[in-house]
Amino acid sequence: KIVNAFRSRFIAADGTIESDSQTAIVVSLDMDLLPEEQRADYAQRLVEKIQERGNRLSTGFVGTHLLLPVLSRFGHNDVAYALLQQTEYPSWLFPIEQGATSIWERWNGWTPEHGPGDPSMNSYAHYAFGAVVEWLYAHMAGIAPLEPGFKSVALQPCFGEGIDWMNCSYQSPYGLIKSEWKRSGDKVVYAVDLPANTSAQLQVGWNVDSIDGRALDAFKQSQDGQVILPGSQSYKIVLSS
Repeated sequence: KIVNAFRSRFIAADGTIESDSQTAIVVSLDMDLLPEEQRADYAQRLVEKIQERGNRLSTGFVGTHLLLPVLSRFGHNDVAYALLQQTEYPSWLFPIEQGATSIWERWNGWTPEHGPGDPSMNSYAHYAFGAVVEWLYAHMAGIAPLEPGFKSVALQPCFGEGIDWMNCSYQSPYGLIKSEWKRSGDKVVYAVDLPANTSAQLQVGWNVDSIDGRALDAFKQSQDGQVILPGSQSYKIVLSS
């Protein structure tokens, strides 16, 4: 009923979502409010909205934390990487370029043209936009839970232009999960540490050349063909594009 009510109220006859904004599109995609057979087209529309702004975002508290995960979900990791590395206003790196050491409440908390923003709503330590870190862990580093508490983990690192090395760790209830990858040309060396009493499914979009020097058929696979890696071990995985 909610989906039907949303589509009736907010989607025009030509398929346009009311306001046609980055936030309207990304929230609709994340919550599966759009017809399944058309979601890829709406994701492409989101990409166009981002590119129209010179690879800059125009989302606020509601849409920002969904932006990069939705782009990755629909195969637009290149756009996610471009957004992440943008330094012009508005972007995550713009405040850093201005000397910020914490997340601002507003993208325009301070600008060279206007100085500080409205002091009635302009915190300089306000984490909402910092939710992008979830994407860094779950997609760039590839540590995403398949079960509560990270008992089972999806190893799904995504790679993009401009970043050739990632080293990340997450203290799960079962112990420390480590993920590190280094990219050189069409090859990636991906190192993973898994704690005891856990397992992982390898879900990379690249070809898996070897795991600890062994071929894929040496490892158990899930029903959907994902390679299963038992916990309490470290792995060296070689990938190629």
